[in-house]
Amino acid sequence: MTSKLDIDDLQIGQKIEDAHVLSIYLQISAADSTTPLRSFDAAFKGTVESLEHGFEEDVELREFKSCLSRVRKFLAKCEPRAKTLILFCRTTGSLWVRQIDVALSNDLRWDDIAFVRPLAEALDEYERFAVLLTGAAKSRLFSAAMGVIHEHSAVRRKAGEEDAPYLRRAIEAGEALMRAENPARLILAGVPALSSKLLQLAGPALQSKVKGVLNLPVESTLQQILDAAGAVESNAARNADLKDVNELLDLAAEGKEVAVGIDAAVQALNDGRLWQLVYAEGFVKRGGRCPVCDGLSADELQLCKACNVAVRPVEDLVDVMVARALAAGGSIEEVHGPAARRLNKAGGVGAFLRY
Repeated sequence: MTSKLDIDDLQIGQKIEDAHVLSIYLQISAADSTTPLRSFDAAFKGTVESLEHGFEEDVELREFKSCLSRVRKFLAKCEPRAKTLILFCRTTGSLWVRQIDVALSNDLRWDDIAFVRPLAEALDEYERFAVLLTGAAKSRLFSAAMGVIHEHSAVRRKAGEEDAPYLRRAIEAGEALMRAENPARLILAGVPALSSKLLQLAGPALQSKVKGVLNLPVESTLQQILDAAGAVESNAARNADLKDVNELLDLAAEGKEVAVGIDAAVQALNDGRLWQLVYAEGFVKRGGRCPVCDGLSADELQLCKACNVAVRPVEDLVDVMVARALAAGGSIEEVHGPAARRLNKAGGVGAFLRY
C-alpha cells in the first residue's frame, strides 16, 4: 500500500491554478556510456515534437519549452546511479528528481498534475521489508525497499552466552529496526532452530510482522539475501492483496460503507470520502473531467452532475484517481494475481471509505 507520506514532498496530484507539470520516467544505466540526456533524446524526440505541434495556445507552448529546457540542463549534468530516473518539472519553477533501482517504462506526460501512478505502483509493489538473519555467533539485520537492501548493525553472541539471552538481544535490535524503518513485514532467516526459538521469545507485536522463515547461511551476501527474502516478500504481498480484496467485497455484501466499481469509487473520490483506492493490475478506464469544478466522471460522454456541462475526456481515469487519492491524504493499492482476478469480476476497482 502506498500513501501520501511515501511521496509527501512531491505535493503530487494537487492542481495548481494555471500551472502544468512535465512528468518524465527515463530508463538509465550507470553501466554504459550513454548519458541521461542522450537517452532522453533517443526515447522522447518524437513525443516532444508531437506535443509541441499540438498546443493551441502560445503561452502553453512556451511553458512546455521552458520546462523542457530546465530538464535538459539537469540531464546534461546528471550522473546515473540506478535503473530509472523520475522527474516532475512544474511551470511554477520546481523540479523534483528521484532515481530508483526498479526498471519502469519510459514515459513523458504534460498535464496539470504530476503523472505519479508508475512511481506509486512501484512503491506499492516494492514495499519496505526487514530481515533478521540469525546465526550461531551473530545476528544480522537488514531493510530493503525498491530493489535495494541495506545492512544495519549486527548483534554478536557473547562468549558462553546461552541461546535465550542472545536471541532476546537480537529481538531488541529487531524491534528497534522495525520502529526506525517501519517496514510492512519481517522475514526471519538463518539457522532454522534459532529462528524458531527467536519467534517463540518475541512479543506479539514482532510476531505479527513475521511473514516468512528462510534457511540461509549467516554469511550470505546482500544480493543472496535480497533474492531469497524478496521471493518470500512477494508471496506475502500477494496474500495481503487477496485479504484486502476479500475484506472489501465482504463489506460490500454486508452493505457497509465501501465503494465497489468505477462509478462508486469515482463518486467517493469526488465527495472526499475515499480513504484507500484498490484496483486490479492493468485496469484501464476512460473517463471525463469537468472543466468547471474539476470533478471526475466514469463516463467521458456524461454531463458533470454538479455543473451540468460536458466533461473533457480523460484517457485513463485511474491515473488521475491515483494522484488525487494520494494528494487528499489517502492511499492506493494495486492488487495482483488471484486478488486482481477476483476484483476484476466486481468491476476492477473499489475503495475503502473514510465515512
